[in-house]
Amino acid sequence: MAQAAAYGIHTIVGTPVAGITAGTVEQVLVRVQEIAALRAEPGATPPTSPAGEIRAQDEDTERAGGPLGGTTVVVSGAMTGPLEKRSRNQMNELTEQAGGRSSSSVSRKTALVVAGDGAGSKRAKAEQLGVRLATPDKFAIIIAGCLNRPAA
Repeated sequence: MAQAAAYGIHTIVGTPVAGITAGTVEQVLVRVQEIAALRAEPGATPPTSPAGEIRAQDEDTERAGGPLGGTTVVVSGAMTGPLEKRSRNQMNELTEQAGGRSSSSVSRKTALVVAGDGAGSKRAKAEQLGVRLATPDKFAIIIAGCLNRPAA
């Protein structure tokens, strides 16, 4: 991470980010790694440039696979934050726009459960099966590029 910090945050994400200082670069990189862990498939490696620095995927690649990259997602409970006004159907559409597959039940094939307020038995089953859980706020960060994109 020290090597990435030396390049500066604008090199990592491709454009300057307001409010990011050298002191917060490490925090941002930790957060990016948490999000990447939700997206990663077994054996996947993050993209690197020839110099070995972290680089963002280009927009066309992001659209093709999306940030969810074919993973199965179950949305349960009441959404909060930027997703608060979204219906279940809209959440499923967002999941699909982000490259994921929507499901209404949790199984071993489920990769992520977005657990809002009152997620109940779906959250419990996800915990029992070891399925990753994300809050609506974390999910909004993962699919941020799809939130303002018109439906396909």
